[in-house]
Amino acid sequence: MVLVALALIALSGWTFYRIVRVLRHGAAAPVWWAVFALFTLAGVVLGIWLAFSFEYQASPRMRIVSFPLPIGFFAWEEDRWTDFVTPEWYMYPALAANVCITATVCVIPVFTAFLLRQRQHRKDLHATPI
Repeated sequence: MVLVALALIALSGWTFYRIVRVLRHGAAAPVWWAVFALFTLAGVVLGIWLAFSFEYQASPRMRIVSFPLPIGFFAWEEDRWTDFVTPEWYMYPALAANVCITATVCVIPVFTAFLLRQRQHRKDLHATPI
């Protein structure tokens, strides 16, 4: 499972790197970089909240801690919740992966909007005057 967390960190890092390269190659205006930075910051803050504070109930007898990769579980046994915490060698990479994944997913709308704007701009440049 730790390999999944490490693979997701690598995939998120590579995706983030590619988005930055496309913005640089496309000569993004300062406003695009400001929006990108804002969405990155929002993604990191949301990722930290999801990784360290978010808890959801998967079933009436099971609660899961952290999202998207779980780091702990609570099971209802008899009359109380019993916790099952993942080992440290998995927990820390999973927490990092949760933050990385969320930050990357949050910048994808900016990236998509930039690509659509670039496409429209190219279309306008090649349009024939009437």
